[in-house]
Amino acid sequence: MAITINKKAVYILSLTMLASLNGFAKAEVNKFNPSISVGMTYTDNVDLTHTNKDSDLVLRVTPGLGTGITTEGSRLRTQLNYSVSGLSYESNSSSNDFYHNLSSSATAEIVKNAIFLDGFANTRQVLLDQNTSASSDNISGSDNLTNTYTYGLTASWKKNWERYATSDISYGYDEVKLSGGEDSTGNQINFHLANGPKFTQYFWDLNYNYNETRYDSDSPDTTTKIAYVTLGYHYSRLLDLRIRLGQEDYDDTVDDGFGWTIGGNWHPSPRTSLDASWGERAFGRTAFLDFSHRHKRITWQVNYSDDVTNSRGQLIDNSQAINDINANPDENQNSNINDINVPLATFNPNLRLTRRLTGSASYQFSKSTFTLSLYAERLYFDDADNKDNDNRGTSLDWGFRIGGKTSMNTRLSWDSLEDVTVNNTQNRTTLDWSLSRTFSPTLTGNIGYRYTNNDADLKTSEYDENRVFVNLSKSYR
Repeated sequence: MAITINKKAVYILSLTMLASLNGFAKAEVNKFNPSISVGMTYTDNVDLTHTNKDSDLVLRVTPGLGTGITTEGSRLRTQLNYSVSGLSYESNSSSNDFYHNLSSSATAEIVKNAIFLDGFANTRQVLLDQNTSASSDNISGSDNLTNTYTYGLTASWKKNWERYATSDISYGYDEVKLSGGEDSTGNQINFHLANGPKFTQYFWDLNYNYNETRYDSDSPDTTTKIAYVTLGYHYSRLLDLRIRLGQEDYDDTVDDGFGWTIGGNWHPSPRTSLDASWGERAFGRTAFLDFSHRHKRITWQVNYSDDVTNSRGQLIDNSQAINDINANPDENQNSNINDINVPLATFNPNLRLTRRLTGSASYQFSKSTFTLSLYAERLYFDDADNKDNDNRGTSLDWGFRIGGKTSMNTRLSWDSLEDVTVNNTQNRTTLDWSLSRTFSPTLTGNIGYRYTNNDADLKTSEYDENRVFVNLSKSYR
């Protein structure tokens, strides 16, 4: 894989920072601790095939910026985190490669309390085809992963209208590039007007969002327009009530029309919170739930949401919250939604309605922590009456603190991923075990084992894999 410097991404971030530095106070570096991780992984099925399995021993070297570089000045904040993993295969040297991961952002206050610029640039890997096997750490089935590049710039004007209202008007431009196709550009216009502190018993806001996406390939371009007004009432110190009315236009790809929801926030104690709503949107019935409760030893969390988006939108939304790019690649590197591990899906440019339920319960006892997690989601690409894909899964984790510097973790997980376009459902079972040791404040290591069984309707998607790995990580402060 050739190392490609993305000139537009560099230009966007440089423009933001240089504009803000002109005449501003000098930004100071808050932290910088580079790191390097070295690991060895043995796999008995490096290509993740159903037959003719090949084993291999893979050396991985990952230098990076550790927790990253952050700078902060009176009117400038920047964040940069980068790592590159080099993989060397003992038997299949043609698979030797480098994988780059970048997460960066900058926020500049061009005119004090008025004009702001926000930029970001990120690089990560995603699946090309959910029905072709691949591991998320690039070691096994790496031919099914592609690099994605996301970057953008948003200019906004913010104003406080005495104590009566606040306004925020912004324009954003972004690009998503994938090795192998589906490159696209996006333009967004947002308007937000909300109540100021003059309103104590009531609250309100007006929102308008225009989002236009244009693809370089044959994928259909999309334009979405969403406008809504929210009216709320502070019933008590613990309870807020609200009603939302709005209009949605999804460019004929999803049902358009008027929608409404009613709901509220309830916070009876610092350990318990509930945010819920119910109603009708353009695509049909809708609901939202965000519940959490902390007890002395147990923590509960349940979430439900209905959302219209696509793979591109998810990459942009997650651009500032990418998985730890310097994390041990032999750990679970699935995408994370509310602490629930949901496997990465195939990149799909089409808009879809996603109904998703997630839940978790974590229990602490003595030196052990047990966590049960689950998720279930339905994807609708045409209309909300006929579902296209069902995905669901669950996992059980047991973490055990052996001593002050040594810990053990065991995970058993199961996922079911459906793709009705090719009549394929995959049922994946994974068992992970690892032992971690902190040798010093800057030196850590771990060893472990992973077994994966992927059963599918399409035989080309089936595979079994056993792994053994050892890793050593060093940071420099």
